[in-house]
Amino acid sequence: MIHSVFSRKVLLHLPHPIVQNRIFYDIPVAERSRKMFPWKTFPFTEEIFKMMNMPFPPVQEHINQALSQWDEWGNAFKKGDGNGPAASSPDAGAPSIEVFETLDFIFIRVPVQEESMLTGLKIFHTSLQVMLKSFPKPDAEQVIRLPSPVRRKGTTAKYRDGILEIRLLKKSEHEMTEVGIDF
Repeated sequence: MIHSVFSRKVLLHLPHPIVQNRIFYDIPVAERSRKMFPWKTFPFTEEIFKMMNMPFPPVQEHINQALSQWDEWGNAFKKGDGNGPAASSPDAGAPSIEVFETLDFIFIRVPVQEESMLTGLKIFHTSLQVMLKSFPKPDAEQVIRLPSPVRRKGTTAKYRDGILEIRLLKKSEHEMTEVGIDF
């Protein structure tokens, strides 16, 4: 059998590397695939494949034990009972801080017991975190991670009814910056 290869001007007839004679097409597809790949040189034999389907009791027992302990592990992670501190657990003397976001803003609500706690308070922020310095104690510092990036400008803080509310303007995902080209 000859395989045709077209070029722009000349029609060449070259033998196909796999198809060397017409008998190849008379062989069923399953047989053909065995002839195309040299299975005898493959390092795994049929006995090895049969052994792979055998059950492995020690491995199966280990998997069953791990799955039975999954509920215990999940509860430990939810409670924060692990060796390290939980990510969302506040300090013992720190107030519980609420962080929530809307479409355009991220709000942080900090309960304040006394208005005198705000006298030395300084608020700083980067695009992904807010730092409260000298709060709740004069030598303390709190870092609050933000759920999404915020802009550098447009942040406001208001104190009303025992709650300090910090409003940060979210960065828009479609914000574009023009880059100049030097010649």
